[in-house]
Amino acid sequence: TLKSVASANPMFMSTADKATALATLAQVETQVTELKLRILACAQDVAETTAARDAGDWLAHATRSRPEDTRADLALAVALDRRYTVLADALRDGAANVAQAQVITGALDALPRDVPAEMVGLAEERLVGGATRGTMDLLTECTEAADKVLVF
Repeated sequence: TLKSVASANPMFMSTADKATALATLAQVETQVTELKLRILACAQDVAETTAARDAGDWLAHATRSRPEDTRADLALAVALDRRYTVLADALRDGAANVAQAQVITGALDALPRDVPAEMVGLAEERLVGGATRGTMDLLTECTEAADKVLVF
């Protein structure tokens, strides 16, 4: 558990252990966030029990967070749950991170509405592949996503 290592002093860790711990913690953090988003996407019933507008507003109140942040989390959660399952799987596996998911969903959501769903799916796969391989400049690829979809 986290409690068992909470008092550990990283000052006494080797450089290799620090590197491993940081990378592992980042991956675990992404996976925990993905789980939170997955639950948030279907938590309207929680909001209804307290008369909150939506689950994002309920979460803001319950966690003393900024409503803007929890609404953004809810929007990402719904996008992953309903439209971008390849990206959701990459987050769940810790292969992509939340910042990448935000950029990818933004780029895909910015595509013209008349782009066929199968083309959007191909763009999602390509962007997620770039994010998980780390071989592409994600931001550049996302800004060019519309062009790439139309070239498929």
